[in-house]
Amino acid sequence: MTNPWSGGIETIYRAENMHRSRILRGLCGTVSDAKQGREWDWRIEIFLGTIWEDCKGDFDTFTRELFKVWLHEFLHIIYRWERVNSEAFLTKNDEYAFIDEEKPVETWVQMLTS
Repeated sequence: MTNPWSGGIETIYRAENMHRSRILRGLCGTVSDAKQGREWDWRIEIFLGTIWEDCKGDFDTFTRELFKVWLHEFLHIIYRWERVNSEAFLTKNDEYAFIDEEKPVETWVQMLTS
């Protein structure tokens, strides 16, 4: 679980989900929400095995790609947070599709990692 506002991070290793990234082919990370008691929080899932395989065992490349994947998913959280708190979204005049956020997030990642 990653809370972008408090900075709290909890790492959970889930061996039972190891097959998920292979099913989604090439997916290195994703963002979802997670319920904790009565509250919810953001969750960034990173598929380390997929990143490692893509990097062909090169540890330096792996660490760079891991950072990029985490940054990419974190920026998705920020984009979604800003979007759902916008005036247009709150009045339901904003049609929302997850695919819409990929281009700006990719642009931000490029700017921050170049």
